[in-house]
Amino acid sequence: MAEFTTSEETPSKTPTQNDIIRAREIIGYHKEQLKYILRDHDHGNAIEPEYLREVSLLAHDLSDIHFFFNNKKLQIGLDTFEASLTEFRNFFAGNSCYDKFGSVMLQSIIPYDMKASGDISQSKREQIETANELATKAWHDLDNLYKEIRKLLPSAFETTVQTKWHPKNSMAPK
Repeated sequence: MAEFTTSEETPSKTPTQNDIIRAREIIGYHKEQLKYILRDHDHGNAIEPEYLREVSLLAHDLSDIHFFFNNKKLQIGLDTFEASLTEFRNFFAGNSCYDKFGSVMLQSIIPYDMKASGDISQSKREQIETANELATKAWHDLDNLYKEIRKLLPSAFETTVQTKWHPKNSMAPK
C-alpha cells in the first residue's frame, strides 16, 4: 500500500490561487496608508482616526481563519506581522483618545490641552516611545513579509496592485 505525503513534506512548485490573492492584498497594504502610520508617523503627533480604524480592520481581517497562505514560509511571516500589528493596535487604541485639534478631530496619545501647554508628562513620553517602537516593529514585519512575497510569488506583482483601504462604512454597526 502506498503512503501519502502531506503538502508540507512536498511543497508545491506553483503558487496557489489563494496565495496569489492574499499576496496581492498584502502588497496593497504595503503601500501608502500603513507606510504612513507604521513607518513615517511620529506618534507624539495626532493622527486622523481613519488610520487606526484601518489598522484595526486589517488586524481583524488577518485574524480571520479564511486569510492564510498555503506557503508555509509566507504563513509564518503573516502570523508574525499579524501579532505585531495587533500589539501596536491594542497599545495605541488603549493609550490614545479622540480630541479636537483646531477644527479637526484627531486621535492622539497626548491630549490637546497638554500638547498646547507643552507640559508633557514622562508617562506620556514613554507611551509615545512605545507606540513608535511597536509601529516600527509592525512595519518591519510587514516589510519582511512583502520581501518574501516578492521572492516566492513574483507572479503577484505582474499587474498593478491598488492601494488597499476599507470603505468608511465598514465599521458601521449591523
